[in-house]
Amino acid sequence: MPHGITQEQVDTTADAITAAGERVTVEKVRAKLGTGSPNTVTRMLDVWRQGLATRLQELNTLPDLPDDVGHAMTNLWGQALQHAREHMQQEIHAEREALQQSRTALDAREAEQGALLATAQAATQQAEEAARRAAVEVATLRRLVDRLEDEGKEHAEERPRLVAQNQALETACTKLRDEIRTIEEKSAKERSAREEHIRIVEDRAHAHVDRARTDLKAARAELADARKRHQQETQTLQRTITELTRSLRAAEREAAHQRGVAEALKLKLPSAGRGKSAARRVGRAGKTRLRLPEDSDAHTDHAKRRQN
Repeated sequence: MPHGITQEQVDTTADAITAAGERVTVEKVRAKLGTGSPNTVTRMLDVWRQGLATRLQELNTLPDLPDDVGHAMTNLWGQALQHAREHMQQEIHAEREALQQSRTALDAREAEQGALLATAQAATQQAEEAARRAAVEVATLRRLVDRLEDEGKEHAEERPRLVAQNQALETACTKLRDEIRTIEEKSAKERSAREEHIRIVEDRAHAHVDRARTDLKAARAELADARKRHQQETQTLQRTITELTRSLRAAEREAAHQRGVAEALKLKLPSAGRGKSAARRVGRAGKTRLRLPEDSDAHTDHAKRRQN
């Protein structure tokens, strides 16, 4: 791997892929960077994922809220982060196991094909060596025949013997040719069988790879659907919290207004009895209006049940 890839480059690339709404994978990061070995990128992505929860928590820090609402939101947000972290770890573990199994199977098939290829090459070399030796022998025999024929011309009295010897040599040549032909045919059949076997092994390997790709694509689609549902539920919960917060603030303002009215009535009424009666009426009106936070808590419980 070329030197120069850093954790900052991997973090920036992974953040860009996440911002685009895509799933961060080793292949996408390497494609963006144009370099980096799978092992190095995987290790750096683990570091990036470990800091992802912290960065998300910093970006989504809640504003100042009442203690009960703040605690409820903190607990809910912690549960959501824990669920997302566990789901992500399970997906990463499954993906690593599938990738390791695919690599092991491919390595085994490559080793098997290499052994078969080496055997085929050795057999081919042996056949070619045998053919070369036979050709040398045939050439030697032919030269011997030519020499004997020349000597037969010079020694006519030895012609019958030389003819017989020549016939024997021709028979030997014919036998050698037949052996060469047999060796060549056997070598051709073995070569054809090895090529057919290699083709079958390659077809099986391609089928396994296609199946693995199909399974991986289905898993990615399922993960995308789960993330989309989680995002929709989070948005719904956020809207509910916003509405409850708005209602709570309105109730607090109304309560403050009613207290002001009660204080004004106390100052205006001439007698203490009338003041107490008016204060009680105002108090009852304030309590009626302050029931809204309890309704808000009911809405919150209902939203939690829908979230679960």
